[in-house]
Amino acid sequence: MQNDRLMFGRLARRGAVAAVTLLLLGCGWSACAAAATCSVSSPGVAFGGYDPLASAPTDGVGNIAVSCDGVASYTIALGPGGGDFTSRAMTNGSSALQYNLYTSPLRTTVWGDGSGNTSTVSDTATGGNYAVYGRINERQNVTAGTYSDTLTITITY
Repeated sequence: MQNDRLMFGRLARRGAVAAVTLLLLGCGWSACAAAATCSVSSPGVAFGGYDPLASAPTDGVGNIAVSCDGVASYTIALGPGGGDFTSRAMTNGSSALQYNLYTSPLRTTVWGDGSGNTSTVSDTATGGNYAVYGRINERQNVTAGTYSDTLTITITY
């Protein structure tokens, strides 16, 4: 099992570009040495600008890439980050912006750890690219600025 952390952030209000940036932190030798056949990377989820007066949610799409030395069966789980799986939260100081991450473009199944009403993504391959579908709920009265959240990506293989 490999754990990496991902950071969601850089959300500016009203027309500015919003993006989710994933920050992958390496693990120490003892944690990685036993299971070094698969790796994960993610550039982030781009939301674009967020307008708190808009009547529709703001959607974005990102990617999680898995690479394995050979064919492996693996499961990709995401931690709750700020908030919980029902409503993750990016923060800017004391201001919070509610969002969530989903396994499909319909944004009906929350990508989590398999608990509650969340789902994970599984595959058997040498790796692949897996879309992450994000949604920021509409009409949230938040202050302008940069919002971020940190989540953990867990790959079990």
